[in-house]
Amino acid sequence: CYATPIISGSGAISGVVAIYRAASATPTAQEEHLIDRFAKIAGITIENAQLDSDLRLQVELLQRLPVSAWTLKPDGTPDFVNQVWLELAGQPLDFVRSNPEAWMTAIHPEDREAATRSFWDGVHSGRDFALEYRSLRARDGTYRWHVSHAVALRDSDGQIFRFVGTSTDIDDQKRADE
Repeated sequence: CYATPIISGSGAISGVVAIYRAASATPTAQEEHLIDRFAKIAGITIENAQLDSDLRLQVELLQRLPVSAWTLKPDGTPDFVNQVWLELAGQPLDFVRSNPEAWMTAIHPEDREAATRSFWDGVHSGRDFALEYRSLRARDGTYRWHVSHAVALRDSDGQIFRFVGTSTDIDDQKRADE
């Protein structure tokens, strides 16, 4: 029997590759090399499977957060909105991604100018931003108050590569305050 550990990228042993022979023999250098390569590939495969599983869980959590979550390209064009957002707005993802202001069609006409100004001030300045507005809820056709917060994500050179944001329904709180 010749055995070698399966080692993950973090250095943890996640298994063992064992090769058994009917007759006692020492593996050749080439056989040892092939077995070691197989163990390395097995380690990468196991680690990738775990990373894939973790990523799928994170995506599912992001899709089901109790708030709308979204990301914007540096020019302000949405490139991701979670399922909660899509259900709230009743807009297809292709429409939301069609241009930076597509999502604004769901904002109450009286709030659109201020929301648009806050949005573009944040995007153009590269600063985090927040806005409060009434948004149309597709399932019942009512407008509800929301607050959106976005943060700018920057690369190692300080350049924005995404804005990440959430929109939270604050209608019940707003009405209680009034």
